Amino acid sequence: MAVSLLDFANQSRSPMRRGIVQEITNESVFLKVLRFVPVDGFAYTYNRQTTLGGIAFRGLNDGYADDTGVVNPQVETLSIFGGEVRTDRQIVNKQGDAARANAIAAKVKKAGLFFDRYVIKGDPAADPLQFYGLNARLTGTQVLSPAANGGPLTLDLLDQALDQVAGSNARKIIVCNKTVRRQLSALVRGAAGGATVRDVGPQVPEYDGAAIHVLDEDGDEAPILAFDEAHGASASTTSLYVIRPGSEVDGEHVQGLIGSKMIEHVAVGLLGTFYSDLVESAMGLGMFHPRAACRVKGITEA
Repeated sequence: MAVSLLDFANQSRSPMRRGIVQEITNESVFLKVLRFVPVDGFAYTYNRQTTLGGIAFRGLNDGYADDTGVVNPQVETLSIFGGEVRTDRQIVNKQGDAARANAIAAKVKKAGLFFDRYVIKGDPAADPLQFYGLNARLTGTQVLSPAANGGPLTLDLLDQALDQVAGSNARKIIVCNKTVRRQLSALVRGAAGGATVRDVGPQVPEYDGAAIHVLDEDGDEAPILAFDEAHGASASTTSLYVIRPGSEVDGEHVQGLIGSKMIEHVAVGLLGTFYSDLVESAMGLGMFHPRAACRVKGITEA
C-alpha cells in the first residue's frame, strides 16, 4: 500500500527516523504531496493496460470474443541518493549531540529539495544514476505552450492543462515558481474584476479546486524552475505542471517509489577527528497513467 512519508513517520518507533522524515517533508513539495510505494530491490514492475477489452452485443446461444485488451509490462527504477554528515568531535564535545543533530537536519532538508529537482528534471540520458522526472516523461498532448516562441500564461491555457489530466480538479495540484504564481493570482483577480475582497486579497491558494504549490530553490540555492528553458527562439522561459498524485492504492497516477527501509540514518561513529552520520534512501518516481500530469512550457516572465 502506498503511504505518505508523514504517515510513515507517525508509525515509526525510531525518534531519529521520525525526525528525519519530518525534516524532509517540511522542506519538500513532492515529499509532502506524493504517496510512496515501498519497493524491494531497485525496480518496480507493473502492467499498464493501454486498451480495455471489447464490449459487444450477442444473440441467444452466441458467445463473446476472447478479448482482454492490450496490457504492456512496465518497469520503474529507483536511484540511490543521500550524503554523509561530518561533525568535528570538538564541536560535539562543547555543544553536545545537538550540534550533530543540527548538521544531520540540514543534510536531510537538502535531500528533500534535491528530490524535488529531479522529480521535474531527472533524466537518465543525462546521468544514468538519475531516475526519470516529468520533463523526460511528458510528450505529445501532455505538453502545451502559449506560442511557438513562448508567451505569457493565460487562464485558458491553464484550463486546457487541467483538462489534459485525468480526474476532477480537486484531486490535482499545480506546481510552478513564485513568479508564475504571482502571474496566476493577477489573472484570477483580473478575471474576477475585484468582485470580492477575497478576489483582490492574498495570492490564491488554489485554482478551480486544484491546490497551487510553489517550487523554490534547491539545496544549492539555485531555482528549480528558473526562466532558463529554451523554447523556440526564446531561451528564457519556464514551465508549470498540473499533476494528479495517486492515492494509497499502489500504481495509481503519480506516486513516489521508495526502498523498503524508507529513509535510513546510519550513525557510523567517531572516525578520527569527526563523527560520521550517513543519510540515504533509494527513491524514484512512477507515472502510472498517460494523463496523470501535464506540462505547460514556454511561459515568459513578462
